Amino acid sequence: MHTLPFILVALMLHSAHARGQADAQPDTGNLAIDHGVDEDGDTWPDEVDCNDWDASMYPGADDPPYDGIDSDCQWDDDYDQDGDGYVPTEYAGLCTYPNPGDIHGKLPFGDCNDQNPNVNPGAADRLGNGIDENCDGADGRACKNNKNAAVLFFLPLWPMVRRRR
Repeated sequence: MHTLPFILVALMLHSAHARGQADAQPDTGNLAIDHGVDEDGDTWPDEVDCNDWDASMYPGADDPPYDGIDSDCQWDDDYDQDGDGYVPTEYAGLCTYPNPGDIHGKLPFGDCNDQNPNVNPGAADRLGNGIDENCDGADGRACKNNKNAAVLFFLPLWPMVRRRR
């Protein structure tokens, strides 16, 4: 009589383990993988795997930035993390592997914040927000012989000059 509960518990655990094994299928993004060849054993067939000889490269893989390897098969430049079309200066001209059609390594450089797509050398820089959006080293327009500074200095004095007349 005391063995029946143990048998029931053992059957339930075995059943749960078997279901867990069945549910442990790799996530293939709802792509049927009943075709093609998988040379590296990562469950992705060679039609969608960007490098079917490297099991760490497949669609959806973790893709650490700036290592020069497009591990997630997105065909994006590994040196442009925010996708704004600019790379940081220290990565100018570097290619990302794989590089089909020689598409990587040609992006302009000078991105001073590669985590923000709104900050790059081609962005408009708003004055006074504390952010250098266009990566020129200054918040807002960089001053070069700015004659407006004198006008802004003397403008508050205009009412006093006007009253004396």
